[in-house]
Amino acid sequence: MEQLVEKKEIIYPDSNRIGKFNVTHESLRDGSARPMLQALFGLCVVLDAEEHESGRGKTYIAASDLFQALAESEEVPEYRIEFACNQAFPNPEHEARRLNSGAFGFIAVRQTILRVPAATFTTHGKAPHQLH
Repeated sequence: MEQLVEKKEIIYPDSNRIGKFNVTHESLRDGSARPMLQALFGLCVVLDAEEHESGRGKTYIAASDLFQALAESEEVPEYRIEFACNQAFPNPEHEARRLNSGAFGFIAVRQTILRVPAATFTTHGKAPHQLH
């Protein structure tokens, strides 16, 4: 059975720098992560939040200068957020892209996500089966 996925239209008139990133439930509950999360969310305007498909955290769609500008009609890309606290990033390219918030510096690394349809296969002339 094919499941239809409804696409949300995300509009933010002040910026086309929109991205999607994940935060685990552990990070959201962990008091020691709170200063980093406050600094990160201080750089973002959250446009949408929902449970991640794995159930292990939240997926946020936000506008931020951390993200690359979207092309016309481009789907919102996924990013991995990296941070450094009171120090430089070891990678000079990351340090050059650093966006600061308090004691923290952040970068967003765009992820290449390949989504492929479910595979079908046959075994020695038998009818194909759908993998679930």
